[in-house]
Amino acid sequence: PASVVAAGGVPIVVAETDEAARKLLQAKPIRFLALHAGAASWRRHGVAHPFGERYRGLTELLPHLLTRDEVERAMAETPDELVSEQAIVGSPQTVLDGIRKLVDAGLRHPMLIPVSALAGPEAAGFTMETAVWLNSQLRSASPDGRAA
Repeated sequence: PASVVAAGGVPIVVAETDEAARKLLQAKPIRFLALHAGAASWRRHGVAHPFGERYRGLTELLPHLLTRDEVERAMAETPDELVSEQAIVGSPQTVLDGIRKLVDAGLRHPMLIPVSALAGPEAAGFTMETAVWLNSQLRSASPDGRAA
């Protein structure tokens, strides 16, 4: 139907530079997000998912059934490349360019998920300021003034 709008959550890890954003990927709360990926994603990086070869990802992640040690071990086994696949990672301009690629592919309502805010108070402040800037940039590029 014409009233359906292509929308989706867009996780972002943003910092002043691309290198600084990549460093944020080491934060435990951000590494935890890679556990949401299914076993097939992990296999593409040459490792088995710590929760099993049939693990399908977020729909099967039941943190209340896992011990802290199990989660810590799983995060330690997580390939850095897999963590970076869970979000658009980089400087504000890099992140904006990544969101624009999604918009060009058909996403009409990107809903930013400020993942880098999980890295700590300083990262949270920068992330939220950048989210405001990203929104203004996306709105100014849209003919109707909406986010995309």
